[in-house]
Amino acid sequence: DKAETVVGVDLSKKTALKAKEHAKRFLNTHLILADADKLPFPDNFFNYIFAFTLLQNMPNPHVTLKEIVRVAKLKAVVVVTGLKNVFSRESFEVLLRNAGLKIAALESENLKCHVAVCTKTVN
Repeated sequence: DKAETVVGVDLSKKTALKAKEHAKRFLNTHLILADADKLPFPDNFFNYIFAFTLLQNMPNPHVTLKEIVRVAKLKAVVVVTGLKNVFSRESFEVLLRNAGLKIAALESENLKCHVAVCTKTVN
């Protein structure tokens, strides 16, 4: 399946411009400058959310995850990574569950990060 619309969010103008350059061949891609803790989208908006290399860069990862869950539709797929040198596997699992995510798969073996595939379970 092909995504109808893809939205990228970054706080860094430099990074967003770089992403915009890579994405210009796709007509359905939009890049927005925004803080991941204050996303400019309504509740229950996205079917899929990918948050790669984000949480370890945020001052309060729990707040960031709660915001991600807010903009995800019920049963949306949320894929999140967290560096192993910042999060233990257990603390990463607790963080995800406390944000209202159900972990469907969690991989970290032979990786520098934990990779979780989750679904939103609360509204």
